[in-house]
Amino acid sequence: MPDYIRVKDRETKHEYSIVASTLSSEVHERLKKDAVHTDGSPLPPKYYRSPESLSSNASGGSPASASSGQKATPEKEAN
Repeated sequence: MPDYIRVKDRETKHEYSIVASTLSSEVHERLKKDAVHTDGSPLPPKYYRSPESLSSNASGGSPASASSGQKATPEKEAN
């Protein structure tokens, strides 16, 4: 079974498990985290999301971005 390690992509900041022999110090930053499940299979990737994108959703963001595109009209509500 291959020896997996957990790494962070230096450009995208995504974290994922790779086979240890494929580590490239130019592309990856090695992390001191578990890389596999208890059965030995690699953990799924953890995709990076900037804090700015998370906070805009938490604080409500703009009304246009939160809208589902459906609006109630007085005619529909009266019927």
